[in-house]
Amino acid sequence: MMFKVMEVGDGVEIEGPTGPINVYLEPVQNSGEVLIKAPGDDIGKNQCRIHGNTYQHKDLIKKLPYGHEGSEWTGEVWAVNKEMTTELAAVLTIAGVDVTIEGGAVAEDDGWGHLREEIELPGDDNASIQVMVGPSGPGDKVSRSWAEDAAEKGNYDSVEEFAEQFNLDVASDEEMQKVLEDDDDEGGADVFSSE
Repeated sequence: MMFKVMEVGDGVEIEGPTGPINVYLEPVQNSGEVLIKAPGDDIGKNQCRIHGNTYQHKDLIKKLPYGHEGSEWTGEVWAVNKEMTTELAAVLTIAGVDVTIEGGAVAEDDGWGHLREEIELPGDDNASIQVMVGPSGPGDKVSRSWAEDAAEKGNYDSVEEFAEQFNLDVASDEEMQKVLEDDDDEGGADVFSSE
């Protein structure tokens, strides 16, 4: 699966050496001007091959720290560390380059946040990374059962650690159910469970 990196105001903020940008990943069939491939595709297992019009954009690619931990010229191709794909995508997208990325690369970089939704992992046709839709705005609460499911999916040690990481207000399931049933409550919850 391949995705186009699109600048979207309410997307996930990714950070690069030239600044932050809010992006969304849109599934596409054809690669863009630059394609960030999955790790290990004709390159080291901790790197992603940068495919496409890399010569024209080599100065942008070099904005990342040079070497195996950033971006580097291998003698044959440009490569980026699998945990730096967000940084590369940010630099290129800010510069107006049409960037696409393979799902395997997204799955390897936590910087993509919830955009890792349902990315098919290499080697297992049934495996996917799931994301749960959270509150839609500041001050919105989430139910305890939703937070427990989300913390488990995100491999957090506790609901409290998860809630602190994402600045979430966790309420009891009973309280959330009451809010959902109260049509007059404009601060009603958007999310009750993960189902």
